[in-house]
Amino acid sequence: VGEKYIPIGYALLAIMTIPMTIHMMQAGSPKILLGMARHRTLAIALMIEAVVNLGLSIALAPHFGLLGVAWGTAIPLAISNIFFLPLHMCSLLQVSLREFLAGAYRYPLLAVIPFAAALWAADRWIQATQVVGLMATLALGGVVYLAELALYYQFVERRGS
Repeated sequence: VGEKYIPIGYALLAIMTIPMTIHMMQAGSPKILLGMARHRTLAIALMIEAVVNLGLSIALAPHFGLLGVAWGTAIPLAISNIFFLPLHMCSLLQVSLREFLAGAYRYPLLAVIPFAAALWAADRWIQATQVVGLMATLALGGVVYLAELALYYQFVERRGS
């Protein structure tokens, strides 16, 4: 989209990466709640999250522009996925918070470390300012991620069967 968008694009990505990563780590929780037909509280929490998101975004946008909207989205998303969803799931599934968090976050966190390191290294070596550089960076990240999936399958999934 052009060099003038690089600083704002990078900042938006940085603001949204952590809350979206946490949100994706919790992606199974709403599905469990739906399967248990216990999604009423989740629906209410998501409506509250949406209202807070909209309110914060409207309040922050005049002062910070797109970055304010990103923060307005990131803050309620992070709060609901760090605090509400794990505690709600623990109470319904009758498991300890420690057991739930270990099961939900252990492997995603282990997987993101080499993947992030590969993308960081690729950014330093390739300088993805053109489409070819971007594709090379994504290819390197994809190779690392596929290797991680293979290791996970070999040492975790196969061990459980």
